[in-house]
Amino acid sequence: MFFQKMKYSHASPFPAEPIKIGYSLVFFSLAILLAILLTLPGPLSAQAEAVSLSEAVLRTLQSNPGIRIQEERVEQKEGELQSASGQFDWVGLGTFSKEVQRYHFTQEQEELARLSNLLGQRYFSDSRREQTTIWGLGVRKQTRSGIVILPSFTTLDVENLASDIQYENRSDMSVEFIIPLLRGLGEESTGALEMAAQSGLSATEWLSKHNISGQILETAAAYWSSLAAIEVYRILEDTGKRADELNNLVELLVKGGEAEPAILHQARAKFFQRKADIKRSELDLYESRQRLAIAMGYGPEEMAGAPRPEGPFPPAVDPGILDKEREQRYIRQALAQRGDYLAAQANIAGQEILLRKAEKDKKPRLDFDFTFGYTGLSEREGIERYWSSLYHDKAGPGVFAGLNLEWPIENKIAVGEFIRQRSLVREARLSSSQLSNSIASQVLVAMERLRSSVQEYRLARESVEAYRQSVKFENQKVRAGESSLNALIDLEDRYYEVRITAVLAERKYAAALAELRFVTGTLLSEEARNFRFKPNSLMTLPLIGEP
Repeated sequence: MFFQKMKYSHASPFPAEPIKIGYSLVFFSLAILLAILLTLPGPLSAQAEAVSLSEAVLRTLQSNPGIRIQEERVEQKEGELQSASGQFDWVGLGTFSKEVQRYHFTQEQEELARLSNLLGQRYFSDSRREQTTIWGLGVRKQTRSGIVILPSFTTLDVENLASDIQYENRSDMSVEFIIPLLRGLGEESTGALEMAAQSGLSATEWLSKHNISGQILETAAAYWSSLAAIEVYRILEDTGKRADELNNLVELLVKGGEAEPAILHQARAKFFQRKADIKRSELDLYESRQRLAIAMGYGPEEMAGAPRPEGPFPPAVDPGILDKEREQRYIRQALAQRGDYLAAQANIAGQEILLRKAEKDKKPRLDFDFTFGYTGLSEREGIERYWSSLYHDKAGPGVFAGLNLEWPIENKIAVGEFIRQRSLVREARLSSSQLSNSIASQVLVAMERLRSSVQEYRLARESVEAYRQSVKFENQKVRAGESSLNALIDLEDRYYEVRITAVLAERKYAAALAELRFVTGTLLSEEARNFRFKPNSLMTLPLIGEP
């Protein structure tokens, strides 16, 4: 057979000197075609920013709108906490009023007024006027124990404009204490809303950390998918060029009568199949870069220049360390560090605070009101009477004490709120328990997926190496006339397939490693409420007890 008598070069599976008819022309045409293909723009020749995995994640943390959304949610909870704390602020109080009353004289009073006028006193024909002015200043402060403190200063000034002008000024300086004896007593009752808001803020911060970790995982998955798409495209591009060369060569051989037409159909089928694969791979690569750009927070005007990932896949870990003991440690670590689980625990604490308040609110309200002050009365003229009444004329201390009772008969509002809040606590505990079960399952699945992907990763590499050696050996057999070109073509095709499989296995392993980091809550570390990303966390296994 002709194909068994050809001589082959060491570097190529194709014949070195197949026939004499125009073979140099074939390679000259192929060289021109290759040069044209290299000058055409392609997915990898486009001007695009090359980014490493760390750069992609950092850009995500800086620009992704999802990260900003988490920050806004935390700020909203901070605002709620500040509003809840506002009930314990000092409040300034002020009052001012002025009342004027006119009294009409009777006939006898008018006669007396005329007589007073004849005696040189002031005369009012038919009426007299009384003017009362009240003003005061004070502050109010409610403590977290429920006690209300009211320091104040009030003055009342009366001008009686009758037959003679009479002044009377009273000033009161006092401190009032309102002490709840039943409902509203203690920080768990008065400060419940503030403490619940603090728990809500903590829950939102932890949940924000978890959601940011999820965004990092999404970026990593998009990065590995895009990197794998680049590797697949390069493999397809290489095999497509070889298929094109083989098709042209076989066509010349068939025309020269040195090969059967059937092999030409096989060569053309491989050629068109690779062309279709390349087109599909170009689209996959374009879409993967767009997904990466979205994950990194690119804006509409930047999408055309979607980034191109550049860097290696993470090295394979030793599958022997992925034992059951490490599995259980990862579960405990996840329950201690996962933001969503810690948020669920904070939510339980907040609901329990409100439950204790609801239970206290079922009691009647009984307040003890105690006021200690100093009161003065002055009948002097002049503007100084507004403050001098405290130490002129009649002045002295005063004490007031009293009880105020408010007792709802059926108290349906408080009882209904207690029932609702008690149910919310039970629901929060059940949700937390359900989440812990889910987290444990996620860790187990992630560990099993990592074990499987490690084995697939290693086997795929060994398969690639085995097929590479097989192709080399088959090439030697063809050169020795012990095999056919068809067998070599088929082996090359399988070699191409295992190379693609190896790339996909690398991507699957990298994604499984990132997923394990996510489910164990070790993608971000916490430092004084600031979450820090470790660049190498997506390339290595989580450490036991890693903060």
